[in-house]
Amino acid sequence: MTKLLMNLRVRIYNKLKSLSLFKQTIGNFANGNYNLTFTNKGKCNAIAGEAACTDPIDLSNGNITIKILEPASQGLDYSATLLHEGIHASIYRYVDEYKKGLNPNKKENIFYWYNFYKAKNARDRGTAYAQHQHMQDAYVRPLAVSLRKLDNYRYPLEDYYGFAWEGLRVYKYEDYIDPKDNKTKTMTPEKYKDVIDKKNVISASSIFAENCK
Repeated sequence: MTKLLMNLRVRIYNKLKSLSLFKQTIGNFANGNYNLTFTNKGKCNAIAGEAACTDPIDLSNGNITIKILEPASQGLDYSATLLHEGIHASIYRYVDEYKKGLNPNKKENIFYWYNFYKAKNARDRGTAYAQHQHMQDAYVRPLAVSLRKLDNYRYPLEDYYGFAWEGLRVYKYEDYIDPKDNKTKTMTPEKYKDVIDKKNVISASSIFAENCK
């Protein structure tokens, strides 16, 4: 990865610090007994994806690593990936804290899917499925809100949903909780194509990365 791209990613990361979603996830690691690190080295397994993943292999010692390996990723797409992985990291941390009795606040949706998929809160397939299902239910709108703010509110909020869905649909889930009315809806191939098409239009025309240089 070139030094120029690395510097751009650092500037993008610093831009994210003002977002509520960043503060609730990645920023929350500034306090407490858990360490969150970032790297562009190593490998991601096929379950998590090839371009980026969150590795909890040393979670028992309070260490979580976010790996972002795709060198071409920048701008809004990089921001979406970073926030997506930050959510994974925060879920790993939360579940570990809850099991250890450090966090008494039980989040029902997370544990519903953890129990449904027999998730181990590790690098197992069940955990990947459970976390992504929870993200479909709880984080599509927060991710869209974040990306829209970074993009200076150029398009309606719903047009940014594709930034969240792009990292989720690979798991083939169809049911999700619609953030508009909190009701269960079905993500059809037609709906998915529509949100991704809108996301691609935004990505192609955004000057967010230029503003970070």
